[in-house]
Amino acid sequence: KLEKKTLKKPAKFLDPPLTAAKDGIGKITRGALGFFLKTVYFPEIFLNPPFFPHPHFGVSPPPPPPQYILTQYRFFSLIFDIKMEKTTVRSRPSWDEYFMKLAWLVSERSTCVRHHVGAVIVRDKRILTTGYNGAATDMQDCISLGCLRNTLNILSGQRHEICRAIHAEQNAIIQGGYHGINIKDSTLYCTHSPCVLCAKITVNAGIKRVIANIEYPDNTFKELFSVTGIEFSTLQLDNFSINRLL
Repeated sequence: KLEKKTLKKPAKFLDPPLTAAKDGIGKITRGALGFFLKTVYFPEIFLNPPFFPHPHFGVSPPPPPPQYILTQYRFFSLIFDIKMEKTTVRSRPSWDEYFMKLAWLVSERSTCVRHHVGAVIVRDKRILTTGYNGAATDMQDCISLGCLRNTLNILSGQRHEICRAIHAEQNAIIQGGYHGINIKDSTLYCTHSPCVLCAKITVNAGIKRVIANIEYPDNTFKELFSVTGIEFSTLQLDNFSINRLL
């Protein structure tokens, strides 16, 4: 009786056509899974079988590559339904934002006690020269002597000749002449819009485009740029921070 009972229950599973069909499906599934693993997830392991040396040979195995660890995690994430953490894609600055940020970085070298101004001259996405506002070489600056314009109560944008500092745009252009760098047909990125004196020098230096972040209280340069064909625009920086991925 016991034998009959045990045979009755699995009888329907012992049907030869059904068993053969299940074996065939199992072989196809196992073959497809093996091909999938070999070609998609673990190609470096299956294409290089001796990747992990045999322990009897006395060779210590190298650490697995990052690709192996990543693909292994991806494989098990399918089995156990593990959600991979998505990496946050940061927004890269545009070329104009990139060079404007550099201009502000250059301005940190300024010795002016009123405005920190920085300038970067660029052509074909390559930096040619930089400059910041400060006293002439080997001369005492306003940090040590105090601001002459503050002493005389001169407002910004007026009487540019009364100042110890050389403007950032002027220093950037001077650096080109000093080091023999051609700045013709270049773009000038400056933290502040130019005064009329810097605008005149910019025209004769052959600069074709000027981009500023802040408008200096002297708009007389706009008519000069309009007549001479220099393109001027302002660029607002929404984010001054440097995104570091450590």
